[in-house]
Amino acid sequence: MRLVAEQPGIFTTIQGSGVWAGMPMCFVRTFGCDYNCSWCDTQYARKGKYIEIDVEEIAKKVVETNCDHMVITGGNPLLQSKEVEELLRCLSGKHIRTMLATQGSFSTENIYSILFHISVLALSPKLHDWRWDPLEAILHAATNYRKTIQLDIVCQSIEDIDEAFVHMMRIENTYKSGNHKEPIHFFLVPEYSVGEDFIHVMKKQVLSWANLGCKPIPRIMPQLHKLVYLVP
Repeated sequence: MRLVAEQPGIFTTIQGSGVWAGMPMCFVRTFGCDYNCSWCDTQYARKGKYIEIDVEEIAKKVVETNCDHMVITGGNPLLQSKEVEELLRCLSGKHIRTMLATQGSFSTENIYSILFHISVLALSPKLHDWRWDPLEAILHAATNYRKTIQLDIVCQSIEDIDEAFVHMMRIENTYKSGNHKEPIHFFLVPEYSVGEDFIHVMKKQVLSWANLGCKPIPRIMPQLHKLVYLVP
């Protein structure tokens, strides 16, 4: 399995975003990404150097951290979907709750096998290249398995905020019914470089939606891994 080489590929820290924010956990950071976002804070996961590690060795190192929560992130882990599935199988029965963090930019033939082994699916579709077909294929699979889903949308402007809300409404209206017992947790993420003032702009916009009775109302999630926890 290809992991990043310019930063630790396996490490423990505090989760800085989403439904497990504030939780100590083990990170496995895979190499390779199908995006090149201008504001990306992990460019080394796309165009840097990588190391090859056997999946069994990765699983062993994860267990040795004694963390009962882990996240497989990147880059985009689904670029190595077979290895991800194998890693999850190796960790099966180890009583480790797993989050898979992916852009939702493409689906894979083994997506159901992967989802079977995880607790939380963290999707981070990109506004500048929103890909509905693969995103909805993954959402459909995850809701069939009744998985906890978190959807993070990074925003840099008020136009981004409004566009993100339109996408969230479509997803909410499509997947809020049926047998899915878990709600989809929506997060608006103010991109770190735009500064703290933008968080207040986002707050004002979200409060206005709430006052109008709009649904869904997202949570605002500053990038705590940059502001506080200094995740590599």
